[in-house]
Amino acid sequence: MPQHYSVDFENNTVKLPKIEPIKAVLHRKFEGELKTATVSRTCKGCYYISILVEDGNELPEKQSFSESTTVGIDVSIKDFAVLSTGEKVENPKYLKTLLKGSKYYRKEFQENRKVQRTEKKLNKD
Repeated sequence: MPQHYSVDFENNTVKLPKIEPIKAVLHRKFEGELKTATVSRTCKGCYYISILVEDGNELPEKQSFSESTTVGIDVSIKDFAVLSTGEKVENPKYLKTLLKGSKYYRKEFQENRKVQRTEKKLNKD
């Protein structure tokens, strides 16, 4: 199904059907047969275009793997990672200090909330 669009690298424009050429930031040049173009809009109003190109290169072969070399990884807070082999990877040392600091800030925040609530009640009267 042809989509009838073109890309001009010299002028950095993309020509879509039924509208005039659009200025675009082209990140890299590509060669090959143009397949599809998908235009998407973000919630901030920015537009992006994704262009699918058939370059003629064959896909690489899938690498085989065995179950004996496969390892499962579980990430947790106490240990950085626990492998399915039973090996534990310790957390970086700075994590403990960050957790202590967050405890201090949580306590400070709670005290400030209490003060703000009290002041709010006093100001109502």
